[in-house]
Formats: sequence, structure tokens, C-alpha cells
Amino acid sequence: MAEGSYKCTDCDHEGLWCQACLVRVHQWPPFHHARKWDNHTLQLFNRKLFPASLLRPRMAFTFRLLKLFHMLNHVGRPTL
Repeated sequence: MAEGSYKCTDCDHEGLWCQACLVRVHQWPPFHHARKWDNHTLQLFNRKLFPASLLRPRMAFTFRLLKLFHMLNHVGRPTL
């Protein structure tokens, strides 16, 4: 089995696909968008960082900060 480095941004599937598997699974939903994940982006995830941009990651947020943002906006329901 080949190592995966592709991710479909429109699917709910967790993890990465190899190129052959991605093409096979996505032969019927032609409007899905696949992206190749480079090693730099994967290193960010291993360090628990989420890139601010998937195209050219130069800045990243910690997952802890994203969780706090989610809790404040969805659980706390702040008014602006």
C-alpha cells in the first residue's frame, strides 16, 4: 500500500490517500477538490499546529487556540 499524501477537501474521510486510491474513489464525484499535502504541512500537524493557509503555510495556529475559539463562539454565544 502506498503512503498517502493527498486529501480531498470536500470529503469527510479522515486521513490521506495515495494518488491511485484518490483517483479510484473520486471517479464519480468530479467536483471534489484534491490537494497534495507536502511534508512541511504534515510537520505542522505533527507539532499540533494548523496552517493559516493550505496553499502556502507561513503562519499557524495551535489546536488549543482553535478549540478556545470554537468554545467561545459556539458554546459561549458572544454578542458583538
